[in-house]
Formats: sequence, C-alpha cells, structure tokens
Amino acid sequence: MKNKKLKKVEFIVFAVLAFLSTSLMVEQLIKNHKANFEVQRTVYKFYIKDEDGVYQPQEGRTLPSEGYYLNVEKTNQECSRGVIGQNDDLSIYALINFSTICNLYYDRNGVLTVTSNAENAVATIKNGDTVIATGTVPLSTGIRKGKTVTITVSDPEYYYTETSGTYNDYEETYVMTAEDTTKTITLNERPWITGSIANTSNTTARTYTTTNWHPGYYLVEAWGGHGGVGDDDNTNGGPNGYVYGVVYIPYNTKVYSTAGGNGGQDRGLAPGGANGGGTGGETGSSGMSGHRGGGGGYSAFAVGGTAINQTNINNGIVKIIAGGGGGSSARGQTLSTQAGGEGGTGGTMSSTKTTITAGTVFSGGNGTAVSGSAYGRGGSTTGGAAGGSSATSGSLLTGGNADKRGGGGGAGYYGGGGGYVANAITNAGAGGGGGGSSFIASGVTYSNLPSSITSKLTNLNPSSTGGAIKIQWIGKTLPS
Repeated sequence: MKNKKLKKVEFIVFAVLAFLSTSLMVEQLIKNHKANFEVQRTVYKFYIKDEDGVYQPQEGRTLPSEGYYLNVEKTNQECSRGVIGQNDDLSIYALINFSTICNLYYDRNGVLTVTSNAENAVATIKNGDTVIATGTVPLSTGIRKGKTVTITVSDPEYYYTETSGTYNDYEETYVMTAEDTTKTITLNERPWITGSIANTSNTTARTYTTTNWHPGYYLVEAWGGHGGVGDDDNTNGGPNGYVYGVVYIPYNTKVYSTAGGNGGQDRGLAPGGANGGGTGGETGSSGMSGHRGGGGGYSAFAVGGTAINQTNINNGIVKIIAGGGGGSSARGQTLSTQAGGEGGTGGTMSSTKTTITAGTVFSGGNGTAVSGSAYGRGGSTTGGAAGGSSATSGSLLTGGNADKRGGGGGAGYYGGGGGYVANAITNAGAGGGGGGSSFIASGVTYSNLPSSITSKLTNLNPSSTGGAIKIQWIGKTLPS
C-alpha cells in the first residue's frame, strides 16, 4: 500500500514538472519567434499554405518565421482539446497542449506594398503605436488579413493636401482585406522658386518673397535698371548691370528678390529708377532746358532675409546685387549744340573686379562728357565721385544726384556719381551719371562654370521698364 501511494505521488510530481517544463517552452518559443523543440508524448506537424492554397507539411520542428500567421479555425479542428493561443504582433502562434496531438496550419500573411510618385518618399506602416515597417518607397511588408494598420507617406518636397498654407502628409487607416495589396499614393510637388521676377514700373520696385522647398543649387541671373535717356539727340542712358552665379539654397528657407526700375527722363528733375537710382539735374533757364535722365535702380537676390542692407551683405544673406546704369545728360541748346554725355554701365561680369571679405565687387562704368570731366564716376567698393561740386557722389545702394542738366548716377552695391554741367546756359561738357557697381557674395559660384550651366544663361533682360531676377534649377549637386 505504501509503495502504491509513493508511485502515485511520483506520478503527480512528474506530471507537474512536465507541465511546468512545457509552459517554459511555450514562453521561450514566443520570445524567440521560432524554435526547434520536442515535447515528450506530444506530436506536432506544421503545414504552410502554398500559392495554390494547398497546405504542405514542413520538415523538422521549426515554427514558421514572421510572414505567416496561424489559421486558428483550421488548427482547432485538428486538435482533440484545448484552445490555440496566438500573438498578433509577432505573427507567431503556438500551443503546446500537454498530451495532445495537434496539427498547426499556417497561412502566409498578405503583402502590403506602399509606393508613390515621389521617389524619395518615406512610408510608415503602424499598428497602433507599434511600427511594423518604415522606409523609402516602395515599401513592402506582410500583414495579417483583417488587421487594421495606419499608413503614412511623407516627403519634405511634396504634400498630399494643403490647408490654409499648411502642407499635409498622406495618412490612411487601412484594413488588410486582400492577400496582396499595393497602395500607390500620388503626392503633389511643393512650389518651386524658379522663374523670373521682372520690374513692371520704373518708379516702383517689383519684390517677391517665397520659401524654398527644394534644396539644391540654383542659377540666379540679375539685371539692374537701365539709365534714363537724355535729350532727343539720342544720347544713351547707361546699360543695366548684369551678373549671375550659382547659389545653394537650403530647405525651408526664405528667398527674396527685388527688381529696380529704369531711370526716368524729364526736362525738369528726372526721377531715378526704383531702388536707389539718382535723379537727373534741375531745370535750366526757360527755353534752354533739355531732357536729362535719372540713374537706374539696383536689383538684388537674398536668401534667409528680406532686408538689402550692409549688415545682410556682410553676413552673406544678400547673394547678388546688379547695379543700375547712369542717366545721360541733356544736350546744349540755343547757345551750344554740343551733345550731352552718356551714362555709365552698371557692373557686369567683365568689369573690373575687387575682392572683399563679403564677396566680389564688379565696378560700374564712368559716365561721359563731350568735353571736360563733369561726368559721374562709376561705383566700386565705394560710391562713385560726382562730376562737380553741386552734384552728389554715389553711396551704399544709392546713385548720386546730378546738378543742372547732368545725368543721375545708377544705384548698386555702391552707386555711381551724379553728372554736372559748369555752364547751365551753354550746357557745354554736360556729363552723364556713373553706373552702380554689382556684387556677388562669397560662396556663390560664378567662374569656371561648366557648359551645362552656362548654356542656361539668358543674357537678355526680361523687363522693359527696369531690372529683373531669373532663377533656374541646377540640381542637388553642383556639376563639375
């Protein structure tokens, strides 16, 4: 009797130990996602559904890895007792039911593929707060049929919808209903900064502020305003300055353009063009006054700020300034038929260059006079000198004003000086205004550019009333 009780106790202990051992196996199995195991007195077979929908027996004792899920309904039909456990997050399902024979049937997860027209877009697939998969499109991952996931697709240069100026990414809650599904998400490109900003009024600057959503290199061309034309002998106002360079513009950065105006023409005080053009000289005696021209205004391009001033020039925010041409002077009348002087050219790529800490300055041209030296001098790293004591010299961003029938100085990095005439009666030796200097900031590439870039240069000013800024996309990297 004693031996029988002892054997019964031994059997109970064995059964408990076996159960505990089996429970530990289950726990370890789920932790490892897959495992090789053998359980005494328990037989398992694993079947995986193939592409034809037929369950095929698997060799060995290895549970399927991620990418499959347990078909609970069919597996329960094959088990003599017990309930099949499952782990949705891991897609690994296991039951080690003591002394029970079960066949486990696994179906392949449906493959969810997310793609987009935005090649660098990033897709994320989440179940609640758990990220199932994330990466650049196309992104594919196995999802159990019937599972609810959240799909987001984002690209900093694209958007899905816009709400009051706010760009929104794509987001969708999706229930996996098909075995394999492809979601193609069409995103919209955010606005580009490319195009032309052209002056439309010589007395009003054309300005434009926007945000760059496409980081990379841009070719920027800038034209200043033309100098005002003098009297009806066709003396020429100074041609506008023209400079260009390749600028790197970061993502989500403010971009500012301003295009100055051409110098005006008048028998009295000829107005300078918008953005700092100097005025043409005052009216002479009645019946003896002639037309004289104002200086052209500057045009400028800035990244990261909208103020065109010395501080922003020094700190590299102002990238390019194109100088305006000087205005031409009036010709002689009753007591002299001497032609007027012409205005100086705004700084161009072929002008005399001077390197300063902030960048490179391209000097404006001097005005002219048929005789004498009453013409305004071109601006450089300082303002151009005036042609006479009553006219004014150029200064930062401003052309000098003329005296009597002289031409106004063009604006620029530094403006040209105003023209002058010593004898208001004869108008002999009346001088045109000097052209304004141009400027390209350090870090802007303008020399030794490859033909793939120089072939894009326009050269022709798109404005008939003043200056302009033209911006073209080059690429994410600068071609060699």
